[in-house]
Amino acid sequence: MTAPAPSHAVRAVVVFDRDGTLNELALDEWTGRYESPYAASDVRLIGGVAEGLSRLDELGVACFVASNQPAAAKGRTTLRNLAAVHQAVDSLLRASGPAPRRYGYCLHHPAGRGRLGRVCLCRKPKPGMLRALTNGVAAPVRYLVGDSDADIGAGNALGWRTIRVDNPRSAHRRRGQYAPAYSVPTTAHAMAAICHELTKPR
Repeated sequence: MTAPAPSHAVRAVVVFDRDGTLNELALDEWTGRYESPYAASDVRLIGGVAEGLSRLDELGVACFVASNQPAAAKGRTTLRNLAAVHQAVDSLLRASGPAPRRYGYCLHHPAGRGRLGRVCLCRKPKPGMLRALTNGVAAPVRYLVGDSDADIGAGNALGWRTIRVDNPRSAHRRRGQYAPAYSVPTTAHAMAAICHELTKPR
């Protein structure tokens, strides 16, 4: 979705998870837990994210988003609502500075309904979505930043540098199945760490 991936070399690639990493989670009445927002009105950016994306863009970093979105497959919302949430996230980011270059979404779930209820190659922790998003992008270093085991598993599968954001509202998504390169308390900390690595003397 959105702009095509660049074909020229960039300084680094960073793929972010979306919900709980770039925007706030919303309380899910089905589970009683904080999950991905199902309505555009529930979309709120996490503090420091817009500023961090601007700084990464200044450093020549190509930023992308890869997100599992199985709520429609589970019958909890509609594809139209999921599209509206995407538009809300992208609009808020664009209003604050550079937005991610591309977004990738997996709408499937193995126990889902209809055509979306299937095993696929794009659902994290499988790395298919990350490969598709960054295909054709030459970069000497690649990062995956996310708040769940599935995020870290996808990044680890490709040998990327993985950073886990320990968002307390998404603790139920972390069971220690995959070990990140390191963990940080917030997305802003992850962005600052990447900027530090890219600018430190060699």
